[in-house]
Amino acid sequence: MAHTLGAAAVPLLLSVGHVLHKVDAKSNHAMARAVEEAFVNLKATAPEPRLFWAFIEEERNNILKEYRSSAKQNVTVRPGTIGISLKTGEEFEVAPSGPTLYEHVMGEGAFAGRDPRTSCERRSSGGASISTGSIRAGELGAV
Repeated sequence: MAHTLGAAAVPLLLSVGHVLHKVDAKSNHAMARAVEEAFVNLKATAPEPRLFWAFIEEERNNILKEYRSSAKQNVTVRPGTIGISLKTGEEFEVAPSGPTLYEHVMGEGAFAGRDPRTSCERRSSGGASISTGSIRAGELGAV
């Protein structure tokens, strides 16, 4: 399930810019100009912002073109232990079970070792600010 969610999140992040460019810009000339300028600036500043080029774009290509993902999930299951009385045959708990731990991490690339969900959340919470049809240069790439 985590693989499916991760695989869905990256293309969705990239699709924001594509929707602005292919759909929203058609209905608003100022928006079209701002989106085009942002895309030109994004391409001109490659490989920055790294979040776009080394995470969103690269992972999108991994998922959609190679059907693989750099995002990994480690699961640690900590079962408890029980004892059995040799006299009575009764079972008793020696140590309780611990919580199952889930660790999400990028296995390769520029963001190796980092939690991909954190990178996505940080940028989406501070996403592109669109006011009166204008977009600050580069923000489409940062989303």
